[in-house]
Amino acid sequence: MTTNTRTLGLVLALASAIACEIPQKSKGGTGSTAQGGTLAGAKIPPGFTWQNSRSVAVNLAGKAALIPQGEPAMLELTRPDGVVLYQGRLTAHHPAVDLNVAVPNKDQKLIATLVLKDGRKLRQELPVAQNAAKHTFE
Repeated sequence: MTTNTRTLGLVLALASAIACEIPQKSKGGTGSTAQGGTLAGAKIPPGFTWQNSRSVAVNLAGKAALIPQGEPAMLELTRPDGVVLYQGRLTAHHPAVDLNVAVPNKDQKLIATLVLKDGRKLRQELPVAQNAAKHTFE
């Protein structure tokens, strides 16, 4: 082992030891944690839940005039932020779809887009009411 390798190893070991001794502070924090604290005095508002999403029943359909025999239409359901919840097809034999999707509590609407075989895109915002959303493309 050369002197440079030993020196480098010693410097790295020393730096690691020093880093372990320095308390890390979080943004806005003091860097210390109270020991032995309890939640005995905590007050939780009525109706509080850790749940941050909910299940929404979605029904999407297309009228027969939009989806002729042999010309399936592509269906996409997204959240307002663009996250895709569902992609599939509507056909003359299966012109509707029923879904249950997880939706963040903050989202009060969903966006359904139906792309027809001729390239037309039909976009519809669906309000979420009582954990349900429904639309029929015409």
